[in-house]
Amino acid sequence: MSKSVKTLIAILIFFAAIFAAGNGYFYAKTVSLENTMNNKDDSAITKTKTTDTVSASITTTTPVKTTDTTTVATSSTDSRPSSPSDTVVVGQGETLFAIGQKAGVSWTQIADANGIDADKIKVDQTLIIPKNNQIGFTVNKDMAASLQKDVDAGKYLFRLTAVDTAKADSPSAYGITSTDTFAQASIDETAGSATVTAKKGDKIYLITLIQPSTKGAKGIWAIESIKSN
Repeated sequence: MSKSVKTLIAILIFFAAIFAAGNGYFYAKTVSLENTMNNKDDSAITKTKTTDTVSASITTTTPVKTTDTTTVATSSTDSRPSSPSDTVVVGQGETLFAIGQKAGVSWTQIADANGIDADKIKVDQTLIIPKNNQIGFTVNKDMAASLQKDVDAGKYLFRLTAVDTAKADSPSAYGITSTDTFAQASIDETAGSATVTAKKGDKIYLITLIQPSTKGAKGIWAIESIKSN
């Protein structure tokens, strides 16, 4: 073999080696690039899932608890520990004016104390007679003692609160209803006394209460008087 042929063969082998190395490098780069792209896709998927998870946790809300308010119903008159001290029963042919003259009280004050229309009184109707723009109450001690036992047993627990007792027992004096606005003005559980205001329209009434049986947090309340201001 001539020297020139050997040289040509060596040159061909050199270029073949370079070509093979180039293909290997290109293949390695391609594989590396594909792996990088796949990793990016996986990362994007992971990030998307994470974002979705965070978003879900943010949009989930916990229901807000609201404080329940107990509505106190008007009590029946025969279940109250106290009742108006001065009352009259309307007789046949009597008018509010005549009743007022007998009681020494203006008929308008009687109408106001009972929350009634002066022209609509009825025979056998019981009317409250106010004194000095105030209705006095008398406590029935036997009823109070019985109610105290009931409350001690877990019944009628609204009677442990002066405001709730005023809501239940003041209607219908002065036309007050349990839906009017009541607020506690003062309280002394040591002495067993409290005052509650009742706002009806533009008028404010002062309700005085006492604890006739037990003094303190476990004692029931009873209305002592209601004053028209």
